[in-house]
Amino acid sequence: MNSIRFVLAALVLAFASTAQAEELLIGHFAGGVDSINIEINGVQVAQGVEHLGVVSVDQELGDLTISARSVSSGEEVATLEVEFKSPLMPMQPMLMLVNTGPQGALQLWLHQDSALLENVPPAANATLISMVNASAVESTDDYTVGFQFQYDLRCAGPNSSSGSSASRPGLLQLRPEDSRTASIPAAVKPCRLQLSLIGAGAFEVVDAPARPDETLRFLIVGDGEYRPFQLVTVAGRELYAATSGFEVEPGPILQSNQVWFDRSRPAQGVALFEMPGAGLMHGTWHTFKANGEAVWYLLDGTARSLPGDRDITIFAVDREDGLNVTPAGTGRLTYFNCNEAEARFELSGEPVMFLRLERSEPVEQCYALE
Repeated sequence: MNSIRFVLAALVLAFASTAQAEELLIGHFAGGVDSINIEINGVQVAQGVEHLGVVSVDQELGDLTISARSVSSGEEVATLEVEFKSPLMPMQPMLMLVNTGPQGALQLWLHQDSALLENVPPAANATLISMVNASAVESTDDYTVGFQFQYDLRCAGPNSSSGSSASRPGLLQLRPEDSRTASIPAAVKPCRLQLSLIGAGAFEVVDAPARPDETLRFLIVGDGEYRPFQLVTVAGRELYAATSGFEVEPGPILQSNQVWFDRSRPAQGVALFEMPGAGLMHGTWHTFKANGEAVWYLLDGTARSLPGDRDITIFAVDREDGLNVTPAGTGRLTYFNCNEAEARFELSGEPVMFLRLERSEPVEQCYALE
C-alpha cells in the first residue's frame, strides 16, 4: 500500500512539474473599496493590493476561480470564473478589479485577449499598446451625436503611430471591458496620448515608456462617485501615471448650441464638438445628394497652427453590415468667433461646398478659439 501511495505521489509531482505557468499581473482600479486580497482556486496569491496598485504573480494556465476580498472587512467584493490561456506575446495578461458592472458595480476582469488595431500579428520584441475602458462609463450606439471616444496617440521615432477614432472604425465605441491594441516595433520610445470619453472626461499623458516585450496600457478607470475618473498608465508591471481628467466638450447629449446652420442653405446642418486640450474636433454633417436623398457624414478634425482653424476628414457612413465608415473627402473649418464659422467641404468627385455657419444658440465663451 505504501508503495502505491509513493507512486501516486510521484505522478502528482511529475504532473505538477510539467504544468505551464505564466506571469499574471494584478491591478486594483476600482472605486468603493480600499486594499484587496486576491485568491485563486482557494489560495491567496496577492495580499494588500492598494488602489491603483499593480503586482505580479506566477499562475498556472487553466480554469481559475478568482475572488477579491476587502482587506479591512474581509468581505468578498467580486468573483470570476475564467480560463487563463497562454498569452498573445508580448501581451502581459492582467487581472483587474474595475467598476464595469451594472451601474459601476465592482467586477473582476481578466485582460488577456484584445482586438488588434492592425490586422497583423505582433512582431517579435514588439510593444503592445492597449487602450481599455475599465470605468463605469457605458458607451452608446447613438452615432448621430458624434464619436464618444477619440484619441491621438504618438510614439517618438521613425515608426510613430497616431490617429483618431474616426480613422479606425473599430474604435467608434469603447465599451466597458472593451479594448483595442496596437503593436509597435521594438525599441524604447516615449508615447503621448490625448484621449476623450464622453461621460468620463478628457485626459493626457506624456512620455509613457513603450518597451520591448511589454504591454503599455492606458486605462480609463473610476466611477465618478467613490473615485474620480482617471487615465491610468501601466507600463509592464509599473504604474507610470494616474492623470485626472479635465472638463470636456461635448456633453453626453447633443445640445442645441452645438448645432450650426447656414441661413442661405436651409437643407444643411452641422453639429460640431470640440475637445479642449487635445486639439481634436468631431461632428456630423447632414446634407442631401443630387437626387434629393438625405445623407449624413462624420467629421473628424485636428487643430492647425492658426487659432480657430481645423483640418477635417469627412467619412461616409454605411449601415448595411454593422456600422462602417470610409474616407469620403476633406474640409477646412475656420472660426471667426465663438458663434460664426466657415466650413469648406469637398467630397471626392464633387464640387466644393462653402457653408457660412452660425451657432443655433449663441454662447459667450467657447473652446474652439483657445
